[in-house]
Amino acid sequence: MELERSKASNDQAAETIKRLTESSQQLQQECCEKQKQLEQQQRQQQQQQQQVQYLQQQQQQRVRELQQQLREMQKYKEEAAERARVADAAVASLRREKTQLEGGILLLQQQQQQLQQQHQQHQQQQRHLQQQHQQQVQQMQRQMQQQAQQIKQQQQLLQQQQQQQDMEKQSKQTLAAEETATRPSTADTAGREEETARLKARLRAENESLKARLRKLGGRPCGAPEALPVGAAAAEAAATAAATGAAAAAAAAAAPAAANSQQPAGGAPTAAADYPCSSSQLKDDAAAAETAAEASSAAEAASAGGAAASAAPSAASSAASASAAAAPAAAAAAAAAAAENNTVEGGLQGARLLQKAAAERRQTAETAETAETAETAATDVESAVHLLQQKQNEKRDAASSTLLHQHADMQFKTQQQQQEKQQQQQQQQQAGPPPSTACPQPSDD
Repeated sequence: MELERSKASNDQAAETIKRLTESSQQLQQECCEKQKQLEQQQRQQQQQQQQVQYLQQQQQQRVRELQQQLREMQKYKEEAAERARVADAAVASLRREKTQLEGGILLLQQQQQQLQQQHQQHQQQQRHLQQQHQQQVQQMQRQMQQQAQQIKQQQQLLQQQQQQQDMEKQSKQTLAAEETATRPSTADTAGREEETARLKARLRAENESLKARLRKLGGRPCGAPEALPVGAAAAEAAATAAATGAAAAAAAAAAPAAANSQQPAGGAPTAAADYPCSSSQLKDDAAAAETAAEASSAAEAASAGGAAASAAPSAASSAASASAAAAPAAAAAAAAAAAENNTVEGGLQGARLLQKAAAERRQTAETAETAETAETAATDVESAVHLLQQKQNEKRDAASSTLLHQHADMQFKTQQQQQEKQQQQQQQQQAGPPPSTACPQPSDD
């Protein structure tokens, strides 16, 4: 029984020992686990301490950075305030310049209005001058037409006189052919010689006066000679030709009388036989007179065919020169015919014809002078109008150039002001406050 009890107690003790061992093992395991947990906690604490130290270092660095940023912000605020003061001063100066520019624009507008008014006045003056010029030109054209009509009438009169002279010449030639070859007495020949000498002296004086007058018409005595128009030059050439023709005709008319006075009363050869050179020269003068008459008829046809009003002065001057050249040539032809008849009456008739031609030549020279003065007046008026137009164009160009320069200066100034404003705006935008950075709060750990 006791054994059973001891076995039972032993069994119970063994079970308790097992339980104790198991519990001790469990405790050991729990102790190991707790040690592990403690070690883990220690490691975590170390890590946390390291993190705290790192965070403290970061916080200190951030504080230093924030302090640096605060100092920079303070400095930037001061710079911004200075820039704001400079910008205010620039704005005030720009406002002043704007007011000045507005005043300048108003002045330019007033000047432009004044220039426009002046331009309108110049245009009105130009129109008035053009009207006056047109009226003067019309008056001159009417005067030229009247002078051309007068010249045509004078040419018709000259043609009629030439026809009458031709008829007289033919009648005298027939009478001279019918008359017998009789010689006048010595007293008659002496009187006729004196009369022919007086006529020759008178013709020479008239020719000299005509030459002097033509020289006055053709050139100026004082200063440099000016270029003559075509009509005046033709008139001068025709007058000189007429003077030479008149002198030749007078010499031809005086030659037979001198031959008759020196020749004996008996039957002697005629003057045409004694002086073949003078008769041939007079025949040449007659041929030249015929060619001059043909030229005058051609000039009349050309002047009658021209209908333009602007060509009236030149046509009138050419017709006058042609008539002036034809009249002395016709007179020279008549004197040559009288010289061929070998009579003193024929020489006197030729001298009278030459005197008449000189008077007609004087009238044609006066008409040519009036035509020349009218033409010079028209050219003077045209040159004055041209000069006035040039001056007006120069004034207009100068005014437009000044306006363009002023407008360009204003545009340049406005562009400069706009560029300065844009630069100031860009500087203000660049100088703006930096973005705000929030400070990180430290963690509770």
